[in-house]
Formats: sequence, C-alpha cells, structure tokens
Amino acid sequence: MHDRQKFAESEALYKEVLAESKAAFGDAYANTAAAGNDQAVLYQRCGQYSKAESLLQQSLAAYEQISWTQTAQFAAVLNDFGVLYLLERRYNEAEPIFVRALGITQAFQPEKAVGLTDTLNNLADLEQQTGRLLEADALYKRAISILEETIRGDDRKLTIFWENRATVLFELGQYPEAEELYRKCLSSFEGLFGPDNPTLAPVLKQYPFCFAKRIGKPKQADGAACRANHNSTAGPEDCGNDGRRESLASRVPDSRSIGGQILTQQLHKGGY
Repeated sequence: MHDRQKFAESEALYKEVLAESKAAFGDAYANTAAAGNDQAVLYQRCGQYSKAESLLQQSLAAYEQISWTQTAQFAAVLNDFGVLYLLERRYNEAEPIFVRALGITQAFQPEKAVGLTDTLNNLADLEQQTGRLLEADALYKRAISILEETIRGDDRKLTIFWENRATVLFELGQYPEAEELYRKCLSSFEGLFGPDNPTLAPVLKQYPFCFAKRIGKPKQADGAACRANHNSTAGPEDCGNDGRRESLASRVPDSRSIGGQILTQQLHKGGY
C-alpha cells in the first residue's frame, strides 16, 4: 500500500512537470524531452514497460527535432531505452542502442570520463546476460577503472559495478578475485547504508552463502545466509523488481532535470 501511494505521488508530479513543459515550450523542446524521459524511468522501474517505451520514443523524437542527437541528454535516453529492452530480454534490440549511446558519449568526453561508465556497465550487463562473459568482464573492468581513478571513499555506483563484475568472475570460476570484490562491496555498502540495510542482502546471498558452499566453508555460508535473510526483511523491495540484478541506469535518475530531482529525493528518502 505504501509503495503504491509513493508511486502515485511520483507519477502525479512527473505528469505535472511534463504537462507544464509541453504547455510552455511545446513537444519539441529539451525540457519536455527530459521530463518525458524521467517519467519513463519511473514506469520502467515499476514494470509498466509499454508506457515507458512510448515516453522514451517521444523523448528521442523531441531531441531529434531540435538536432540534439549528439548530446549527453540524447545518449541518456538511449541508455534508458537499452535498459528497458534488457529488462524485457530484447537483447538484439538493446545492443545497438547501447553501442550508439557509447559512441555519442565518447565523441565529446575524454577516454576516462565518468560519463562513459553507465553505458559501459549496461553493455557489460547485456554481454553477461547473453553468455559473453569475457566481453562483460572487460567492460566492467574498464568502467571500474574509470571510477576508481575519480572517486574517493565509499560510492554507491562504484560498489554496484564491483558487485556486477564479481558475479561475472564467479561465473568464470575466478573465485579468489570474485571473493575480494564481494568483500569490498560489503564493506562499502555497510559504510554507505549501515550493517542492517536490505541493500546488503543480495551481496550477502551471492557471496558468502552460495560461494562458501561451493568452496567448502559451510559455517561461513550458514552465518551469511542467516544475515542475508535478516537484511532482506529489513525494508520494502523496489516495485517491479523481479529478483534480477538491475542495470545502473534503471535505478539512478538524471538529477539535472526537474523530474530527476524529484525521483532523486524519493530515492534518498528510501522510496523508489
């Protein structure tokens, strides 16, 4: 009930922002495109994919009409479109979208710009989901390298990338490397959210429980499973989460736009 209410409140705010932008500037305007994209991300996160796709198409069309196809804003919409297709397992459609978004971003950003990392992470997620693990690992490694050179201290995005790469290393059988990354994830998440936050539950289940069982450490595994179960009941699940690991773009809004600021505030309050 609480999650549905928060969704309804957020949806109403997004609709209001989009309607006001259209009334003031028309459909073919940057603010209108950004507002539509932000509303699409909300629908995407809550599993309303057809609504999200329609809004994303409108945002792309708006940017194309004003010749903003080589901008960070256009690349961000492409990224969100690719994530939508990933969630729907439309891999053949997602890949060229991510490649296009990466090409646009690389054209105006340095080789090691933080702005590249979202697309690299999402492309890596696609490679992983389609079984191309070595390609996925190389992309995750590149994204992590950029962030580690830029960020100091605990950072949510970097920690998510560590977790994502750890799952690939585990699938590749590179257990020591995977274990080290999972340890870094746990330490960082605890620093960011505290030891009992539900954010830790997936890492606690993936690393100490399943991993320790495989390498013959049952005591560590049982203890981790207990803690993971405790953490997973400590707070509400995200709406629309089907248990699959999320791509970054599906959970981090563009805080530069008005709608993005609204959703960012909801995230910081523990909502969507």
